[in-house]
Amino acid sequence: MGLSNFLGECSVFDAELWGILDRLTLILDSSLVRVMIQTDRPWAVQHIPKELNNDADYIVKLALILDKA
Repeated sequence: MGLSNFLGECSVFDAELWGILDRLTLILDSSLVRVMIQTDRPWAVQHIPKELNNDADYIVKLALILDKA
């Protein structure tokens, strides 16, 4: 499966992010459940289902509450 977009003049980092965005769109369209994205950059994105990520969910909810205060 190949993807192509005209990005014009941009950094390698920006091109990597566009590639990840394109692949995430394909993943959502395919309704995949478990996905790991790896790049040649020193970071990785990994999906963790909400049910298994209660601590992060709590922190996000807390941040939203504090932001409204």
